[in-house]
Amino acid sequence: MKILFICKHNRFRSKVAEAIMDKILIDRSIEDVEVRSAGVVQYYTNLFMPRSVVEALVRKGYKIRDEKSKSVDSFLIEWADKIIIVADNVSKDLFPKSKAIVWPVSDTDESDISGIDERIDDIHERINLFVEDNF
Repeated sequence: MKILFICKHNRFRSKVAEAIMDKILIDRSIEDVEVRSAGVVQYYTNLFMPRSVVEALVRKGYKIRDEKSKSVDSFLIEWADKIIIVADNVSKDLFPKSKAIVWPVSDTDESDISGIDERIDDIHERINLFVEDNF
């Protein structure tokens, strides 16, 4: 299965989902699953994950593959078997209905450490349920 996590800028929520899914797949020895992440809008003034998000993920034991944001394109949409929108500000209508699901996770300011931790925990819980239901 090929899973694509999407959020608005690919600087927080989808990057968090990618890191968590990578760890869960390794921890549970689940093979034949590929994971990527992307954003629908490039945030050109800052193309990298906020330091506070990176530090929160590292503190919780996750590894980040790449801190640079990526934009979704037709190749990624075609590549994915499942598109998981990890955001409450991205329309599901941008993606094939047969592939897309929405986890309405709100954004938070990069200086809000407790807000970042809450969202990481929320995404972790959603991914655990997804993995239990699909693998």
